[in-house]
Amino acid sequence: MPRPGTFGRQLRSLLWKASVADEVDAELAFHVEMRTREYIARGLDPELARAKAVGRFGDLNRVNDTCRRIGEGRERDMRRAEWIHEFVQDARYALRQLARMPGFTAVSALTLAIGIGATTAIFSIVNAVVLRPLPFPEPDRLVRVYTNRRGVDGSASAANFVRWRERSHSFSELVPVEYRNFTLLTGDRPAEQVTGLRVSADFFPALGLTMRLGRPFSNEEDQPGHDNVVILNERFWKSRFNGDSGIIGRSVRLNAVEHVVIGVISPAADVMTADANIWVPIAFTTEERADSRKGYLDVFGRLAPGVSIAQAQSEMSAIAKPLETELEENRENGVRVASLMEVYVGSYRSRLFILLGAVAFVLLIACVNVANLLLARGAARGKEISIRAALGAGRGRVLRQLFAESVVLAGIGGTIGLLLAFWGVRALKAVAPSEVPRLDQAGLDWLTVAFALGATVLSSIVFGLVPALRTARSDLQGALREGGRSSSLVARDRVRQLLVAAEVALSLMLLVGAGLLIRSGIILQRVEPGFATARVFSAWLALPPAQYESVESVRSAYDRILQEVRAVPGVESAAGITVIPITGLSAQGNFIPEGRSEDPANSISFNFRVATPGVFQTLRIPVKLGRDFDDRDVAGSPCVIIVNEAGAKKAWPNENPIGKRIPGRREPNGQRTMCSVIGVVGDAHDDGLREAVRPQIYFASAQAPEAFWFAMQRSMFILARTTGDPRAMTKQLQAAVGRVDPTLPMFDIRTMDERISASLATGKFNTMLLTTLGAIGLLLAAVGIYGVVAYFVTQRTGEIGLRMALGATPGSVLRLVVGQGMRPVVLGIVVGVGLAGAASRLLASLVFGVGTRDPLTFVAVPAVLGVIALAASVLPARRAIRVDPTKALQS
Repeated sequence: MPRPGTFGRQLRSLLWKASVADEVDAELAFHVEMRTREYIARGLDPELARAKAVGRFGDLNRVNDTCRRIGEGRERDMRRAEWIHEFVQDARYALRQLARMPGFTAVSALTLAIGIGATTAIFSIVNAVVLRPLPFPEPDRLVRVYTNRRGVDGSASAANFVRWRERSHSFSELVPVEYRNFTLLTGDRPAEQVTGLRVSADFFPALGLTMRLGRPFSNEEDQPGHDNVVILNERFWKSRFNGDSGIIGRSVRLNAVEHVVIGVISPAADVMTADANIWVPIAFTTEERADSRKGYLDVFGRLAPGVSIAQAQSEMSAIAKPLETELEENRENGVRVASLMEVYVGSYRSRLFILLGAVAFVLLIACVNVANLLLARGAARGKEISIRAALGAGRGRVLRQLFAESVVLAGIGGTIGLLLAFWGVRALKAVAPSEVPRLDQAGLDWLTVAFALGATVLSSIVFGLVPALRTARSDLQGALREGGRSSSLVARDRVRQLLVAAEVALSLMLLVGAGLLIRSGIILQRVEPGFATARVFSAWLALPPAQYESVESVRSAYDRILQEVRAVPGVESAAGITVIPITGLSAQGNFIPEGRSEDPANSISFNFRVATPGVFQTLRIPVKLGRDFDDRDVAGSPCVIIVNEAGAKKAWPNENPIGKRIPGRREPNGQRTMCSVIGVVGDAHDDGLREAVRPQIYFASAQAPEAFWFAMQRSMFILARTTGDPRAMTKQLQAAVGRVDPTLPMFDIRTMDERISASLATGKFNTMLLTTLGAIGLLLAAVGIYGVVAYFVTQRTGEIGLRMALGATPGSVLRLVVGQGMRPVVLGIVVGVGLAGAASRLLASLVFGVGTRDPLTFVAVPAVLGVIALAASVLPARRAIRVDPTKALQS
């Protein structure tokens, strides 16, 4: 007998397509039934016959499951093939449709291309700088370890580093790095200054760096007297030595000392130290290991397995506490452990994500614009859609067709957008500040192309969904009767107006951000740097320790160099200083003014620099009180210093600082030499115009102790104020240095105007990008407003003609049309101001001199946007008042 329900399933299968499960159940039931009847016919009892029939199939449930899997797989394949076939048909039809309307297609595709291209270009940079992991094994375990004094991160002394490594258990490796400048001599080529690093032998394995050629340092070579070996950066090896593999084993002179080249490091090393050309062993001496006064080491570590940054921080804070009393100059010195990725990327993470968010708004505005165009086109296609529905096309089928058109349109825009992104990335790399990390690695890699593809698909959904739903919901009889005119014009206009309001709101957010940055840039340009930048030449010199061992030889060399520079025709004045303003470089020291207790709270942090007479005259830094350095301030005479106004106010508020004293160098007997203030000079910015001026102390070069020269690696900036273009005098000034020592090359040669410009480069770059994005958003919004009003005029031509035939004046029609266009603009401005007020807080770290809710910006931007929107509304409105009532009524 048939199983209960079998007949019902078979009957249902005649009325509609059964599911795979039903088909499998029915088929198996049929075969069991047929086999059972066969056994009954042979004389078996019905129950025994059925049991034997089921037994012939084995595990019926397993057979059922297997058949279902096979059937469902076949069903999926069939559905997939059918879907692909339909989509290909729809895509071909969409291409034909788009080809019939080249104007619509070109405007829509270019609008999308701008949005997708800009978004992809910015994502490419975000991916290269922020998202891509560092090219080391287990990069998440790499950290940077800072000394931290009163919340300010700094480098570590060798004594601190040695004790950190001895006492900590949170790191599998803890390694030191010291940046150094080297004078390189090879063969007959002139001397050149190169940047290098002193590192320990375990530095390379700690970071997982591999060698391109040769080998890393051995432990024996990381000892004093055995450290005359060098490893080259691959980039430098290729540019300086033409990639010659025979360089291994050859000798070069570094700082007048022979070094043997033993290796070439892999390009991964550029991630940490892109400006380092050579690597030498750090080879600490016994004196260096014991010295806690000079903080010159960058310390990197690899966390031990299972140790988090928080755990490492806790342990290092505990280690730092007793070191405050164990080591000299270590009071208030804490420790901070930071992720290497955090250190490497720095503030560019937030800046680039802000730009990515801004460019996403541009893409959204572009999608809204295309959605408006599709709504207008959908209204014109009402008769076509209704005829297709009358011929049997269901709403789902019509939706798939319309969505396929959106996908094809987005695909065209995305393809053009990829080309724009390719050019955009190249342009951004050309104009971006050089200090942006890993920017050179940005490009259209597979992840960026996948992002562009995702943005294209998402865009097709965003701009295509609402128009497709509206167009597919056709009034069949009304559309056929009206010849394609929409019967839901008012509702569709409302949707379009809401889209325009969204465009305006998004554009206003972008423009407010751009306005805040523009205002910041204007205010920043007005900040006085504290010195005159015009016609000032600057270059860095570093004296090799092997040739200039004593303090006297260093002082004498710089005195003779400055004499030669001053004698060059066209030089008005010249001087030397260890740190020049605006560069961000600093050498810091903590001093307690005389008369105050040794309480750490009385300690004042000063940026100190060693200067020759004439520095303030050359830079035009005014001497406010007292005098400049002169011939009286020589070695052996009483120690004198000059402070800036910020330092004077900090150390001696409401007092005359002239004659006041601070402790200077420590004498062999343990006593400190007291240095008297002989002058107060104007404030000059050290860390860029955005940053507040810090307290500064200037020591006379003739009196500066060896420790000061050591801290600055016996280096000094040579400054020269010229009568003409300072850049044009580079060769003459280099020749002047060469007359003292022909092996001394000048490097970091720039005018002070160029240094000011470089300090503002990042801010200008951010402003330029956000302003460009805001302008694009504004243009797209204006086009969208114009399109909506023009569409309104076209659709209501008959109504406008009737109004004018009944006596409406051109002015009243103009007000009607403009009012129709401006309603969504006003709504968008109101919403946009609210959103901009909330979003502008993200720009707090980028603006200067203005609040993130600057009233002028929040008034000016909506006003400008309103005027442009009004102009975009008036243009098609003027066409409306030129309508001939007779012709309009006949249409």
